Amino acid sequence: MSTPDPTCTVNASTTPVDVSASSTITIALASPAGARFWSVACSSTDELSSTATINATIAINQTNKTATATLPGTLGTAYIFTSTVGILGLGLDANGIQQDALSTTFKVNVKASNGARVLAEDETFEQNPAAGWVAVINPLLRAGASIPTTVGGTGFPHVTSGSFDANARAVNLASNGAGGDVTGVLPWANGGRLQGILHVVNGTPGVLSNVVQVAMCESNTGTTSVSIPTAAQFGGAIPDDFSFLVADTGGAAATSNITVTNAGAVGIVDPNTGAKVTTSVTIKTNYGSAYWTWDATESVFFIANGGLSTATSLVIQNNGSSITQRGILDLNGFVYVDDSGGGRMRFFATSGSPSTGSSFTVSTAAPWGEIVAGGTYTMPASPILGQEITLVAVSGTFESNPCTFVGNGSNICDPNNTYVTAASVTGRRSNVTYRFRHNGSLYRCTGVS
Repeated sequence: MSTPDPTCTVNASTTPVDVSASSTITIALASPAGARFWSVACSSTDELSSTATINATIAINQTNKTATATLPGTLGTAYIFTSTVGILGLGLDANGIQQDALSTTFKVNVKASNGARVLAEDETFEQNPAAGWVAVINPLLRAGASIPTTVGGTGFPHVTSGSFDANARAVNLASNGAGGDVTGVLPWANGGRLQGILHVVNGTPGVLSNVVQVAMCESNTGTTSVSIPTAAQFGGAIPDDFSFLVADTGGAAATSNITVTNAGAVGIVDPNTGAKVTTSVTIKTNYGSAYWTWDATESVFFIANGGLSTATSLVIQNNGSSITQRGILDLNGFVYVDDSGGGRMRFFATSGSPSTGSSFTVSTAAPWGEIVAGGTYTMPASPILGQEITLVAVSGTFESNPCTFVGNGSNICDPNNTYVTAASVTGRRSNVTYRFRHNGSLYRCTGVS
């Protein structure tokens, strides 16, 4: 009886072979004569693949000595198969003796997108019977030998047709049909990574996303429009502290506005008024910019500290009258002003502080404000557990003209005796700061100074 040969073909071709991802291959003994027994299995793969995945798809026809196997849809993979034949059993000759020659290995490749083959674990001479795996590695090393160690010019190294250019280039911004070079440096704070940059020109809307977070706008004529990222672009929810920047680089935003549209209809703070809107906001200042940060708790894009051009005026409403300052509205509803020596001016984000003798309801969105003698201050009706309400006395004689604090559905502690609670309490000390914190059942007075 002739000695069987374990050599196989794949898709009627000698091995190694290159096949397509997701394809079903046909394995056959090249010469089945004398092979009473035969097995074939995937014995090794590249680091991203699994032998168990391949072996689960193998179907062997012992009559015809053929088998089929289905490969995954991943490019840049390699599979080593082991073929074993026998007479009295797998690997056994006619005398029942184990023979190494009755077993062999062969390789199947799915090339990477660049046309290169990869290695499988434990690969030896399956790809090349003379040079082995060296024949896979060396062509890649030789192809990379032309990469320069130095590049002239200023900017980023640039590749043309697979080769590095002799000189570096500035960043090219290609977006809404326009292009432009940024030759300066754009700092960005998110983990020190450079985010995607959008170049926007007049009349063609630009769209920001979860990966494109900077819009450089040329607003020389007409209206320039930029859409802010939506929850759908993040798979359902905007992550807390996600931020984006819109900047005027054309120098005419004072007369040709930049409109920031709100496709997701979430809250966004208007950089000109400090008001929360859900439609669109406008950057009106020459060479202006605005930097928004998402607050998931409040469901609003706030103007982040440092993100609004100092040429923009914020109009703060103070009991019906307007106070105009240049500055930045931060996440706490405070306003940082640049024309008062860099100091901090604090106002409620919506209505400011009441005048003497008037009534005012505190908002959870702006839990800080100024109080005057004789006023009535009503706590939020839907308090946030653990949020502290801070009220600072600024004018009036409180001992003779006390202010009143109303729990608005919750009892509130007496500032003068924290063991006493009532629906409303009265403060009597002059020049004080009152702090109240809701503990789930009542407004506890946490400090009077």
